[in-house]
Amino acid sequence: MHIRFIIIFSIIIFISCDIINPEEELPAYIKIDKITLSSEPNALGINDAWVYIDGNLQGVYELPAEFPVLEKGNHEIKVLAGIKVNGIAATRTWYPFYTQFVSEQNITEMNTIELNPVVSYNDDIYFMWEENFENLSISLDTAPGSSTNIVSYSNDVFSGNASGAILLNPGDTYFECITSNNFPDLKGLSGRPVFLEMNYKNNLEFFVGMYIIKDNSLDSRSIIRVNQSDDWNKIYIDLSNPLNDYQDALSFYFYFLTYKNANDTTSSSILFDNLRIVLSQY
Repeated sequence: MHIRFIIIFSIIIFISCDIINPEEELPAYIKIDKITLSSEPNALGINDAWVYIDGNLQGVYELPAEFPVLEKGNHEIKVLAGIKVNGIAATRTWYPFYTQFVSEQNITEMNTIELNPVVSYNDDIYFMWEENFENLSISLDTAPGSSTNIVSYSNDVFSGNASGAILLNPGDTYFECITSNNFPDLKGLSGRPVFLEMNYKNNLEFFVGMYIIKDNSLDSRSIIRVNQSDDWNKIYIDLSNPLNDYQDALSFYFYFLTYKNANDTTSSSILFDNLRIVLSQY
């Protein structure tokens, strides 16, 4: 009787262990080092991968990334290019003007799937304004009162043969340039996404803003302050909310502005490349 009790008790303990500690499912892994923009292989500013498996969000991963998944078998993996809106880490989202990368993959446990997503601009987008500083004329006008001018600059470029440069010597305290043309078509867009894309490199912070033309007035609004960046960087500036705040506007100009203390004896520079106002056609 005593032996039978021990056997039964041992069987119960063994079964209980299996229930409490079931065999763990082994994951597979997905690895994404970067997301490439087809028209600009050296494009910056794509910081995250928004990953969907069979239409369900798997997660948002800062690049480069390698992460586990528990799905097995054939599945559709979709990757969206993620950005920091206005350069702010807390405002991460996927960029609505880039295509989605889609790949069918056979997922097996403990296997690593390496993806190299390539995206492009959607077919329905257009550049309302683009300045890459490759032409003799620049579509930015230096504002009166500026200590220096914006010039075409070939000593340090992000892409192509030239960038736009604002070079401030000791004693230069103020600079502003304004888009040569205004943009009446940006009024009344009813919440449609609009972005200003910009590559930049600077050792002096600067501001991006807009002038709002109304029937009997001209208003000014600062949109964003851009901090110093020792290396070329890219920022996606959301224009949607600022534009929507001025439904009664007739048109808009955009400006780039910087200033420094008169006692500052250092030389400063702000470089621009590939300025674009991007929106969809519909």
